[in-house]
Amino acid sequence: MTGMLGTVRLGGILAITLGLAGSAAAQQATPEKIDPASVEAIAAAQAELAELDAQRSELEASIAEAKKRQDALRAELEGLEKDAATARQQVAAAKAAEAEQVALREAIVNQVKDAVSTATAQAAEAEKAKAEAAEARKAADEAKRSSDAAAERLKNLQAEAEAAATRLNGLKSEADAVTKRIADAQTEEGKVNQRLDSGKSQLADLEKRLKTLQGEVATAAGERDKLQSDVAAAQSQAQDLAAKRAELDKALAEDMQRRDALQAQYKATQAQIAATAPPQPEPAPAAGSPRAAEAVAAAVRSAPGLEDANSDVRARLVTQLEAGACVVPALKATLGEVNRQTAAALIRGLGDCQ
Repeated sequence: MTGMLGTVRLGGILAITLGLAGSAAAQQATPEKIDPASVEAIAAAQAELAELDAQRSELEASIAEAKKRQDALRAELEGLEKDAATARQQVAAAKAAEAEQVALREAIVNQVKDAVSTATAQAAEAEKAKAEAAEARKAADEAKRSSDAAAERLKNLQAEAEAAATRLNGLKSEADAVTKRIADAQTEEGKVNQRLDSGKSQLADLEKRLKTLQGEVATAAGERDKLQSDVAAAQSQAQDLAAKRAELDKALAEDMQRRDALQAQYKATQAQIAATAPPQPEPAPAAGSPRAAEAVAAAVRSAPGLEDANSDVRARLVTQLEAGACVVPALKATLGEVNRQTAAALIRGLGDCQ
């Protein structure tokens, strides 16, 4: 009897501890729809709950008998009170540990949220850097087109300068011819004055044209030098833009890697949180709509643990399952106990309450 009462005490402590852990986990976890893949685990938990219910009934009967012998067990009761004090201390320790676990989970969740916020900001910066790189590439293309146009204009100006130089040489030749004609005219004094005046006028015009052409050549040379300077500046700007684009592409790649690493860390932390949360037993569902007789018969035939059951027991089980009863209560009502493998197989084949 002393061992049985000790079992009662330990069971009570375990129930209190599990209740506290379940309450904390329920505050942290988000309700989710039961996945079909977890049906077997649910059935196992239900079967275990059924076994615990049977044990609880036995323990309650033992406690009722123990109360009748209360006078003879007063000394033992004092020891039990000491054990109860110890149990309360253990419960307090369990509550403290649970509170510490909840605080740790909240810290992890906050850390993950901060990491996600940082990753989002870095992704936005990466997008901005990508846009800047696109603008840099566009500016580099514009600079290249400007450089090509300037080079073409410089080529045209060089051709014009060469043509002007050719015209200047021709004018110099003409001036030399005029000078020669003036010298020849001096031997014909009667005709020299008229031809001299005409020659001087032509020479003045030629000198004027010569000065004009020299100015045009100087202007063309200045424009050529300016264009050469513009081409060099455009080429330097294109190189700078290309270097900036390479830096932006590198920064963008690094930001993408950091974002991927943070996402992987977030998923790993979520998995860790899910792994540390204790599974919650689902309440036994009530009976629902009837099941098809063929499906029930097939499930009962293939379920393990029913080979030794007599025909009457199997018939009662089939009748209850066809009526829509939940699997675990039906097994307990017909067999007096719940085999986990049998319950899991029936739930896989029929589902639980319909």
